Amino acid sequence: MLSSTWGVVAGGYANKIQYAPAGGIAGGESNVIYYGYAATILGGEDNSAYSAAYSTITGGLSNSVSGTHHTVNGGYSNTISGDVRSQSGTLSNSGTVSGGVSNLASGLQSTILGGTANNAIGTKFSTVGGGYMNTAKSSYSTVVGGYRNKAFSNFATVAGGFLNKANAKFAAIPGGSKNTVSGRYGIGMGVSSVAKGDNSMVLGLSGDKCSSSSANTLTVCGDSFTVNGNEVLDLFRRRRDLEESTDVLEKSVDVVSKHGAELEKEVEAQSVQLEAMLKQLREYKELQAKHKLLKANVEAIRTLVQPGSAA
Repeated sequence: MLSSTWGVVAGGYANKIQYAPAGGIAGGESNVIYYGYAATILGGEDNSAYSAAYSTITGGLSNSVSGTHHTVNGGYSNTISGDVRSQSGTLSNSGTVSGGVSNLASGLQSTILGGTANNAIGTKFSTVGGGYMNTAKSSYSTVVGGYRNKAFSNFATVAGGFLNKANAKFAAIPGGSKNTVSGRYGIGMGVSSVAKGDNSMVLGLSGDKCSSSSANTLTVCGDSFTVNGNEVLDLFRRRRDLEESTDVLEKSVDVVSKHGAELEKEVEAQSVQLEAMLKQLREYKELQAKHKLLKANVEAIRTLVQPGSAA
């Protein structure tokens, strides 16, 4: 069916162009163009272009496009929406879905190369390379592939893996599983790493949650770290053991110092007592000498006063 100025339906079955000047359908079945100047559907089945000026669907099944200058190269149930996130009244343009199944692109110049159930829905230049159920939700955000990965902030990137989330500007997750980056310019990789601080990097290798909330830090969680067969963590364990031994030694020194101070006080007290005793002894000797002299004087006097002493 053709109801459009300069429109062309070259072949196929049940194809339709309405109110789409210069629109064209080359072939296929049940393809539709509505209100899309120079919109084109080359083939496939049940594809539709609504208000999609200068947009193209090359083929596939049940793909749809709205907005301007978009391209869907094929696949099944892929959609380029005319909506632009955070910009009401603005039509999306120049988006691309190269193939895959049930992918959704919106915004300005968003791109999905393939995969299944992926979303590139940032305001502009969001990209999903492929994989399954990945989402690039902000401007210049990118998810290369993997499963259920999310880039939710401007310039955030997830290269791949499973259940990774880049939630801050310029955050990056090269891969791994269940990693989260919430700090700007942060990097998370491995397993269950959480980078909350700006300019921080967390590498989770232990299988347990590995988290850092501080900025400008490198955090590594693991059970072993070898270089040329040498266990590097042993150095840290030895240092820790040495620090613990030092702490014990310092406590022992403190105890000895305390006992030494107490002993010094006791010696000082005993010295005072000894000095007092020596003083008493000297005074006793002086008293003894005086007593001896007095006794000698008494004996002399007694001799003088005895009868016959004059003769």
